[in-house]
Amino acid sequence: MSAQATRSVGFISLGCPKATVDSERILSSLRADGYDISPNYDKADVVIVNTCGFIDEAITESLDAIGEALNENGKVIVTGCLGAKSSLILDKFPSVIAVTGPQQTDEVMSAVRSNFPLIHNPHFDLKPRQDVRLTPRHYAYLKTRVTAPTLIDNIGNLKLDEDDYFFHAGTKKINDQVYSNGGRVINFVSLSSNFKKSRDKALELISSLNWSGGFFRKDIGHKVIDE
Repeated sequence: MSAQATRSVGFISLGCPKATVDSERILSSLRADGYDISPNYDKADVVIVNTCGFIDEAITESLDAIGEALNENGKVIVTGCLGAKSSLILDKFPSVIAVTGPQQTDEVMSAVRSNFPLIHNPHFDLKPRQDVRLTPRHYAYLKTRVTAPTLIDNIGNLKLDEDDYFFHAGTKKINDQVYSNGGRVINFVSLSSNFKKSRDKALELISSLNWSGGFFRKDIGHKVIDE
């Protein structure tokens, strides 16, 4: 494929905090190279799906995300934990451009650069690295996904206790209604001396939203909770 002056990349990030760190590295590398990050499938030259393969539910969700990206865009690069099982992905989706495993930022960037090259001007492209952060330091994240904007209803009816907090991270208002705007969209924090209580309250608040396009992890904290 011939080089172009501008290109954009869509990004879907699924999985644990380690996967989120991988997503940060890839997004930062893309920005440093001069690629734009697109919040929409139809405006992206390619979509990268950072997958999770920890449990069956996560595998199913990752495969669904790959299929959705292929249907909406047609050009997909797969990375992440499920990418380590490349045969599983290629058997189901033989048209994906490349499959890489976790912590393989260089391989992902190589696939992007070789298939969707940019025209670089050595006199004007001497710009510093632009890091992208998805992980705030003070709270845990349930799920992040970059996709087309969707309506988030029922926010005004959330029942927050004194130790519950609700953050808009990737939303926008259209005609007084709240929509997702890509990346990390919403964050819930529930403070408690009991980890399970905090997690259950956060999941309860998320479940009370009327958001057909929302995705979140339901397995967070299982390894540290004695159930």
